[in-house]
Amino acid sequence: MTGEKLRDCENLDMKLIDLLRKDLLPLSQKAPPSFLRRLTAVLNRGSIHSATDGVATGPFRENFARVCFEALLQFSFIHSQDSVGSSTSQLALSALLERCEGVLTKFVADEHLSGACPLPRSRMNEVSLVLKSVSILISSLKDAQKEHANRVDRGVWRQVAHLYPALVQCVTCNSSEVRTTLKEVLDQFSDFITMTMANQ
Repeated sequence: MTGEKLRDCENLDMKLIDLLRKDLLPLSQKAPPSFLRRLTAVLNRGSIHSATDGVATGPFRENFARVCFEALLQFSFIHSQDSVGSSTSQLALSALLERCEGVLTKFVADEHLSGACPLPRSRMNEVSLVLKSVSILISSLKDAQKEHANRVDRGVWRQVAHLYPALVQCVTCNSSEVRTTLKEVLDQFSDFITMTMANQ
């Protein structure tokens, strides 16, 4: 398949994901759980960049992976009026954090194996996207917690805390850009730890 056709296919796929984000996700709480599980699995699979799962999908799929990841992030923010921890948001949040942990762990391992040779730019972009998404997620959860002490389910906090070891592994990475973004995430985690201790 030519590069032009690959771009056309990716653009079509991105339009479909955009349609799901605008028209379906806001109404997802009314959808059957089985459908939500399949949708989450599709977004999770779409967010996997070719460099992290060994599948040669071509360089033009990076944008599609980003759009799927952002949709998964948006999906994780969907919650009932009373709590952040509904079945819908829990489902997406679990997939999102699992995806983040996988990307970070794979990045650290691959960078260690590459030695002095830097990883492809697409991998750096992917890790930066993951770190920024984690920062946004924690910030949003903190805001929700400030509005109401019991609004965020404890299970959600435990899932977020489980990501911390994978973040710490990135401290020694060679990319200054990644380290800068990582610092922002760890600063968010500092506030997160303080908040959770205060609520115990």
